[in-house]
Amino acid sequence: MGFGLGVVILAINEGLVHIPVPPVSGLPIFLVAWYASLLMHELGHAGAGLAMGFELRALVVGAFHIERRAQGWGFRFIPKRFLSGGLASALPPSNQNLIRRYALFIVGGPAVSVILFIITLLLPTGLWVGSLCLANLILAASSCIPCTVRGRPTDAKNLVILAQKGVVADRLTAIFYLLALDARGIQPREWPHDFVERMSAVTDDTPYLPISLAMQHAYLLESNDTERIAEVLESALSVSHKMQPELQRGFFHAAACFQGMNRKNVSLAESWLASARSVKGAVSRKDWDSMASASICLARGQFSEAREYLIRCKASLDELPLSGMFAAARARVVALIDELPAA
Repeated sequence: MGFGLGVVILAINEGLVHIPVPPVSGLPIFLVAWYASLLMHELGHAGAGLAMGFELRALVVGAFHIERRAQGWGFRFIPKRFLSGGLASALPPSNQNLIRRYALFIVGGPAVSVILFIITLLLPTGLWVGSLCLANLILAASSCIPCTVRGRPTDAKNLVILAQKGVVADRLTAIFYLLALDARGIQPREWPHDFVERMSAVTDDTPYLPISLAMQHAYLLESNDTERIAEVLESALSVSHKMQPELQRGFFHAAACFQGMNRKNVSLAESWLASARSVKGAVSRKDWDSMASASICLARGQFSEAREYLIRCKASLDELPLSGMFAAARARVVALIDELPAA
């Protein structure tokens, strides 16, 4: 929101646009208009995704989060995200025409915002109309300028990446294809090796680096290649300051698990877990840190406590939507529970 507002203010100051800016006293009305416009923007993404055959997984509008779970849909209200943006998360069921379908999915949001901006610009001026006009201009400006803000590429930046050729395009295509397989419940050990190699390619394209590293980590956990797992974690932790809060916390949590489970280093595991818990802005899920807690207990030889944490971790994974990576994580947790000595 801040980035788009800055662009709009600059455009107004330069005389590039003329819109009825609401007064300070109209801030409550503007916030309502902002949420309504943001909802329409994300519904534009969601509608385009559904038209392309994608499966909607989550819809975020500021503090309001709707997400798909194993047992239907769940709703959460997160006050600390009251002034944040939105998100429409959708996954493809297949890799057919994947780049074109993703491009249309991305275009859906900005198209709605631009259309709404034009409509409100033509309507008679007033507080409500001015608020809606400004809100949609902010959204249009935020999404139509190709750049990366706080580790997240704008819609226009995503389209630029999709249009590139060579290694960058190959890596992005591989990521989308593997996500399509994951959405069908295919576990990482069954992913085609050549697509994993393309997804793991090193490029200067940073916006999708975190998700690529997260998928590499999930793939390597299936092979139990501790050296390569350590390399991926080191790469991820070195750029964690550029990641979205959820991914940053996820890698800190993974580092805690690795130090506890593989290195038996309790102090480092506890340090990484503390770092994960201190990440600001991440959306919490019940027992999200139970696997790291179990790893620390295992490193200490506290098997009864580890069993309790693992059971809680399994219950947490059972609530998540269909995903090959989640299924693989659940299988590892079940195997650990079975391997623990009897109480």
